Amino acid sequence: AAVTTEVSCCAVKTGLAGLREPVGASVTGWLVRSLRLICSTVVSSTVVAISNAVAEIAYPRLHLGAIVPVVGVIWALPTFLLAVIVQQFQALVYGHTGLVIAAGFGDVNPIQIFWAVVVLGIRPAIYLYRHSRHAIVEELSQGYARTAMATGRSWPKLVRRDLMAGSAVFVLTHWNNSFRL
Repeated sequence: AAVTTEVSCCAVKTGLAGLREPVGASVTGWLVRSLRLICSTVVSSTVVAISNAVAEIAYPRLHLGAIVPVVGVIWALPTFLLAVIVQQFQALVYGHTGLVIAAGFGDVNPIQIFWAVVVLGIRPAIYLYRHSRHAIVEELSQGYARTAMATGRSWPKLVRRDLMAGSAVFVLTHWNNSFRL
């Protein structure tokens, strides 16, 4: 009984009062937070990947093709090295501004959630971007794309409507595969 009292007192002193609540309630709370983080990551990485793939092809004057080599390098880096690079960036930001963007135990703020979403979403976003871009380029070689261009449809509208509709099954398949990353 004395050991239990010491642990409880220590937990209260260190700010871990949550150790007194039932295990089921604690697990449920963390499960809900984890699912929110996963959903935020999936939505943000999907939007970033597909919108960048479509923008690169639909608006060639923006010169977004420079993203391709950067994406290739990031894809080739091991995951632990990406984590080290992000940690170094966080330390650099903290050193120059004093802004804490790295998480601490039990201390979570919106900036830390943003960084967690970025780190968790890098690989799926790159995977989906590469395959979405490939699917759109493949659709360009189809006859209906040339016919639509010949009828006077604008290039951005052709990419956004016709080519994305034609490549939707391929993109959805790779979107599903990106979850394993």
